[in-house]
Amino acid sequence: MPDLPDLSQLLLDLLPRYGYLAIAGVAFAGAAGVPLPVTPLLLAAGALGADGKLSLPLAALAGLLAGMAGDCAGFGIGHLLGRRLLRRLGPKVGLSEERMDGAQGAVRRWGGWIVWLTRWLLTPLGSTVNVLAGANGYPFRSFVVLDAFGTAIFVGGYVALGRFLGDDAAGPAATAGKVGLGLLAAILVTGGIVGARMLLTRRRG
Repeated sequence: MPDLPDLSQLLLDLLPRYGYLAIAGVAFAGAAGVPLPVTPLLLAAGALGADGKLSLPLAALAGLLAGMAGDCAGFGIGHLLGRRLLRRLGPKVGLSEERMDGAQGAVRRWGGWIVWLTRWLLTPLGSTVNVLAGANGYPFRSFVVLDAFGTAIFVGGYVALGRFLGDDAAGPAATAGKVGLGLLAAILVTGGIVGARMLLTRRRG
């Protein structure tokens, strides 16, 4: 199996040829727990959008819907397997008993906030939270809504960032790009701080 840099380059080389299908496939697999370089692909999609080779709305929509589908697949697996079977199979996929207990406690206590934050801020935990949310009986409708909002921040943010970084236009366009980057960074930082504070407040309560 190629190492991560080679895999990233391979996927980036496939993006101009397969476009939205490549975005959707990688986003789905990444959300389902396969360690694929989703972020570089979204940035590259935004850059191709700046050159007019891809439609930014369609690229973002492909990443959003496929990412949500992967998250829901993980939720469904957790719901079907249940906690007993997860405890039996967890160590075989790197999910130790201690990690399982800690993650299950977080899902039960913080619920939706954990789901939302792991879509765009704590993304390495996303696939695990998907499975545990399903295993713990978290309401599927609430999961989908929070998943949609969080995944939209992640996908839209990185596609927009790639769009601005890939736009070499001068004058007003460059200024607008810098302003957009600043606003995006402010939104991400503010959202992270607010989400973290809410989690801590709820935990103390």
